[in-house]
Amino acid sequence: MSGSIKVVTDTNVYFMFFYDSASKAGKLIEYAIAGSTELFSPDTVREELKRVLVRELDFDEAQSEKLINYLPTRWVDKEIYQEFLTKAKIIKHMPDRPLMALAIALNCGIITANIKDFKPAAKLVKIWKIDELLEVLNNLRKAKLS
Repeated sequence: MSGSIKVVTDTNVYFMFFYDSASKAGKLIEYAIAGSTELFSPDTVREELKRVLVRELDFDEAQSEKLINYLPTRWVDKEIYQEFLTKAKIIKHMPDRPLMALAIALNCGIITANIKDFKPAAKLVKIWKIDELLEVLNNLRKAKLS
């Protein structure tokens, strides 16, 4: 997937997609399927997403697992990002630290709806607003077509 943008993706982006596939998050998933972006998430996001889909959208556990498996996401085990968890302490909210650590490990940005919580992380990695990332991806697509 050369030329694609790598991003570490937060649970809330996936939830927005499952809640409304026609949303901006749905467009991001479309770009990932097309290979314009590569989505990565730590194993902790996968587990949280399973719980959220059951709790908020009344999916059963088997449905949640099946849907998560269809996401165009590379799920990353803690061994890959563990050594960067100390640097990730710049983020106060402990459940968000694996996202930060993974972004540092992969040298890429983070896409989240919780921009405020990740503000301190902007010193180390790019924190994408979804509109901004979609605009960049759209411009890249247009450039490839011309």
